[in-house]
Amino acid sequence: MASRGARWRRRWKWGLVPAFVLLLAADSVPFTVLSADATAGLTKGFASWEASGQTCWEPPDSVIALADDPDAAAEALDPGNTAGGPVRVHQLLDGDHWETCSGPAGADLIGSVLLAATTGRTADAGPGAAPGEPRTLAQARTFHRTVTVLGADDAPGYPREFVPYLARMLASYIVDVSDGLLGYGDETGPALQDDEERGEARAVLSRDDDGSPALRALLWELTADPEAFALLYDALGAYFAHLLERTDAQIVREAPEEWPGHPFGDDHYLLTEGFATLLGLREWHIAAGRIPDGPAFDRQVLTHSTGAHLPFRPTGDEGPGRVSRIADRPAAVPAKQWAVSGALDAGLEPEAAAVWFMSPRDHLGRVLDEWAADRDIPAEYRDHVHRKFTGWYLTELRSIGLPPGR
Repeated sequence: MASRGARWRRRWKWGLVPAFVLLLAADSVPFTVLSADATAGLTKGFASWEASGQTCWEPPDSVIALADDPDAAAEALDPGNTAGGPVRVHQLLDGDHWETCSGPAGADLIGSVLLAATTGRTADAGPGAAPGEPRTLAQARTFHRTVTVLGADDAPGYPREFVPYLARMLASYIVDVSDGLLGYGDETGPALQDDEERGEARAVLSRDDDGSPALRALLWELTADPEAFALLYDALGAYFAHLLERTDAQIVREAPEEWPGHPFGDDHYLLTEGFATLLGLREWHIAAGRIPDGPAFDRQVLTHSTGAHLPFRPTGDEGPGRVSRIADRPAAVPAKQWAVSGALDAGLEPEAAAVWFMSPRDHLGRVLDEWAADRDIPAEYRDHVHRKFTGWYLTELRSIGLPPGR
């Protein structure tokens, strides 16, 4: 695998937004009907609805049942380890399936089935739910296929009601999503079993050093929605806390010579890439009119956020980094409480709470302060990490290329 130190310099610039991304700014994207050859071998129960005078889809009971059976959902939708594997995800996302004749709404059913198949969790499992089993290859492959289908140039459109489900899926794969923005080196296949580092599978969203265009297209769509933005922003904050709690405080206190690359060396550069992407795309949406009122959008994000994530106390036996559960971490402090107190500490008025919260430098800088105080970390090291994070973040934000006049 190419080192992150080599990869992060090969930047995909957002300054000239590709045509496929601009197309996704429309309310819907035309759906390309699958060929007969592509649908011929599909499993019974996923048979595509055919126009026969009906104006809605009657989902089979077998499909409805998958929403409450993550193992069965992953098995049913798993595309296998090759790009030409079964296209059941694509078929489930057929444009005619969003309007159901009875039972659950199409967005809720399809979202719940995909959430179960990709994360191993049912839609009603919120933050703080039991950890569950490690992520499987079938789940990671299904997630990869979902991103590939929905982020393609000819992607099927989806209704607003599906957006929170899609955002939850991306948040559950926040490390792979962040890494997919930078790209991998010589990885092959849609997923890998990463037993040594994580003890579970990970999705490989990009097999080159340029990052995933499909992923960027999805993020372009999702970041215009305050609820989806909050889910992704919270997941990145939880990942920041996850990294801090795995930092050896004793080394920090006793070995200053190791500070330059500890803990946020090249392997953790991807964290700033994720934050810069979210905030940079927010600016693009404001410029394009997709977010008509930036301050109002920020207040909505704060309303949807679960809150601040602080590092847990180390137990001495953290084991592999179960990144599939990062997004399920319960918030340590409610969002509004955290934002108002943070704004006041920064000398701002309470009305500026959302502005403060939407600044990763301020929001995460306070998390860093809390962690350093709790672990008795030298102020010099805390400031070192803050400078490093801030420098990386601003570099990435500039590389995205903010819209003219902003």
